This record gives sequence, structure tokens and C-alpha cells, in this order.
Amino acid sequence: NIELASKSINGKLIMPGDVFSLNETLGERTLEKGYKIAPVIEEGDFKSGIGGGICQVSSTLYNAVLRSGLSIIERESHSLPVSYIGLGLDATVSWGSIDFKFKNTLDYPIFIESYTKNKALYINLYSNSNLAKKKYIVRNDVYNKIPAKTQIIEDKNVPIGKGIIINKGSDGYWVKVVRSTYENGKLIDCEIITDDYYEPVDKIIKKGTGIKEEG
Repeated sequence: NIELASKSINGKLIMPGDVFSLNETLGERTLEKGYKIAPVIEEGDFKSGIGGGICQVSSTLYNAVLRSGLSIIERESHSLPVSYIGLGLDATVSWGSIDFKFKNTLDYPIFIESYTKNKALYINLYSNSNLAKKKYIVRNDVYNKIPAKTQIIEDKNVPIGKGIIINKGSDGYWVKVVRSTYENGKLIDCEIITDDYYEPVDKIIKKGTGIKEEG
């Protein structure tokens, strides 16, 4: 899925003033197009869905856009933290509901290079060399952590003394993403890009109240 989505955006040219939409570029993710069923995050949990994994493409593209000083038009974080990128630096997409969009606010066209190599994804943005005079530093500031709670459900079908983890749960977070702009080594701008909230998910354990196992 990642390779298919990566190939779909590779070579795209965004002219000055144009808005790039990932959903419009990829189209609906279907089995007929070659997309596979893989894990997706839905309603605070991991489920199976067609096209699972392409959020790694949208997140990588998002970070390339952030570090190019471009304007983000539409972006949403996942409901849960993801393992492949830092908090606040992810961008989820879902056909028909959630998109990732950015605008070319430069005076020059932007060319997208996207490819996979050795199970890693690479996305580069190219434009006029004069733009190298500015440098953009992006940092994520996790300023609050909400510990996950634990729910214990008694189950007579589980032997006494046994516990079964139904959901591992996850902590919640508040995180700000800040972009600083430097020109000729001097800080000229600092802006808060997003202020994201990742909702905590309870850890759920089934506690046995049934017949005790022998041995």
C-alpha cells in the first residue's frame, strides 16, 4: 500500500497558488487498484481496512511540507499515537472524510519525488535554489500526558487467577508543533502549526472468576 501510494504522488508538479490534495491524487483506495487489507486506526482501535498503511505516506509528505515552509490547508492527527513518527507529526487520511492538503505559496513550481528503498519511504520536495536561503526547524513539544486507566472485567469463563488483556491501552497527550524560520542564520519567524490531542485509551483486562485450573 505504501509503495502504491508513493508511486502515485511521485513526479507530481504543483504550480504557484495551487493546492495539492492527497485524496484527489490517490483516488479511492480499492482492491481493484491493487491496495491490500491492512491495519487502520478507527474509533480509537486498530482494525482492518483497504489501504491501511498509506498514512505513512501522508505523514512523511506532511513533514516534508513543514520543512519547506509551505502552508498547510487540511491535516488531522490520528486518534492514537503511531509508532513510525513523533507525536504531532503525523497526518491521517481517509477516503471521503479526511484529507491532507497543502498550498504552494511560493513563486515557483514544486516537484514531488517519492520512492521506497530497503523498506523505507523517502519524499523530497524540489523548487528554486534561491529558497535554500531559508531554513525551517520543526519541533514537537509534548506539554501534557494523560495516563491510561485500567478496566478490570470479571469473567466466569476465565479460570480463577488468570488474566487476559483485551486492550493494551495507550496514554493520552497534548502536543504543540512549532516551526521556526531562519534566514541567513537569523530567526525571523516562529509559529505554532498545530495543537493536537491524543485521547487516552483504557487498558482492559478480563479477570478470571471461573473454575480454577488444576496443576
